[in-house]
Amino acid sequence: MGKPPFPHLVGHIDIEKTAPLDEVALAVSRALEVVALNEDHSGYFEEFPAFVGYALGLRFALLGDPLPENDIRDDKTGGFELQIMSYIDYPTDCEIVSVDVSPYFMKLLSEKGIKCRAGDD
Repeated sequence: MGKPPFPHLVGHIDIEKTAPLDEVALAVSRALEVVALNEDHSGYFEEFPAFVGYALGLRFALLGDPLPENDIRDDKTGGFELQIMSYIDYPTDCEIVSVDVSPYFMKLLSEKGIKCRAGDD
């Protein structure tokens, strides 16, 4: 008998760049209602300015454009990226199964007027 499945929730959402990163972070926080995104000073995202919040066992990270010295993109006109990921300790006796929660959070954001689409993994 195999190990029981355990969900690892993930999401990648591209958000249209309609304002500076801090203003979009505030709009996303208000739209989601359960998480406050605050400027990240941990250095975890290194080359990206980021706003991060934790709620419901998830980490939400809104990433801005990379710092100029780290920006290797051909197309620099893209939007911001909202990353969503479980931040819990997983049992060792289970099989981790990724579950994409992007559609649910895209619906919440869209209902509040935030233009977004499924992002790349």
